[in-house]
Amino acid sequence: MIYVDHVPPYVFSGPSACEDEWDAAERWAQQNRLEVTDWGRITAPSFVDVHDDSVYAVYPVRATLTRNGRREVEEGFWTFVVQRRASGWLIRAATFSTVQFVPDGEPR
Repeated sequence: MIYVDHVPPYVFSGPSACEDEWDAAERWAQQNRLEVTDWGRITAPSFVDVHDDSVYAVYPVRATLTRNGRREVEEGFWTFVVQRRASGWLIRAATFSTVQFVPDGEPR
């Protein structure tokens, strides 16, 4: 498993990649004095491609947070590559790409 995100060390790999990224994201938020009120909502995928037993899917995500007392929205995309195994679906790779941070309620 490989996970890429905008929080150091940016690339997480191995069986604990998802957990390691989550811990790093929480540390990053704390170090940057961000209070995350909603880590994000996954909506319907904006793109899906299927090839044999593998799927590439991109999901728009919006997370809300408070920075310096002001609410902001982080807009981005969560991209996954998953593979069907006998035991179920396995995440092979994931990436979170931040597009922008905007004040909550500001037109986009």
